Amino acid sequence: MAGAGRRRVVFFPFPFLGHFNPVLRLAGALHARGLAVTVFHTEQRVPDPADYPADYRFVSLPVEVPPELVASEDIARMGMAMNDASEAPFRDRLAALLAEEAAEDGGVLCVITDVVWYSAQAVARELGVPALGIMTASAAIFRVYMAYQTLIDKAYLPVQDARKDDPVEELPPYLVKDLLRHDTSRLEDFAELLRHTVAGARQSSGLIINTLGAIEAANLERGSIKAAIGRMMESGEGREIRERMKGLKMAAEDGINELGSSHTHLSDLVALIKSF
Repeated sequence: MAGAGRRRVVFFPFPFLGHFNPVLRLAGALHARGLAVTVFHTEQRVPDPADYPADYRFVSLPVEVPPELVASEDIARMGMAMNDASEAPFRDRLAALLAEEAAEDGGVLCVITDVVWYSAQAVARELGVPALGIMTASAAIFRVYMAYQTLIDKAYLPVQDARKDDPVEELPPYLVKDLLRHDTSRLEDFAELLRHTVAGARQSSGLIINTLGAIEAANLERGSIKAAIGRMMESGEGREIRERMKGLKMAAEDGINELGSSHTHLSDLVALIKSF
């Protein structure tokens, strides 16, 4: 079998828009570094094997969520229901893969799941497999995840019109209106989903964040950017914002070139995975 005898990484992307592709891109980067790849997936989003290297393995998990819940677009309750429904099939599929890999003189180095799959991370740990979470959004968003209950307790959430332009003292440079929320979910349910997600990430063997340091640098302050845009629109003086964006573009390009921070961090990740 293709990939037999190679050390393997199991990926489990969450099927929601914006979550799936970053995980598969990471799989491609690790595959290029010599690791075998198995992708667990739900029927909500099925990858086409023709789009991936021939030695990728794809394993489907039956994750059944009530149709009325799907129709409600209640992200929080749907996410928790999917975690509940995926736990048993994930355990069965991963246990079977571990037995198969052992028979083929290979081995599963670790499981990498979207951080939202907190139940899968717990199952992997129970089976003795290191679990890494991947945050497909930014580090700034994960900070919001971690602070979400505090934001509710301090009445930043739900957002009130009278406070929407107030700064969030605990999360600079956020304003209240910037805070993550889903109108289709109850605030309490969304907070519960994020509690599970953060708790899972804290118990994992590592957290991978889909970002560049150049993009989330602390010196990219809201006020200075807003002022620069205002001057450009009102008087045509775009020099400051053009210089700032040029610098950001150069920093991002430096980050993704062969000697940049992204390649360095990927090498560090490969070394961590191979150490398991």
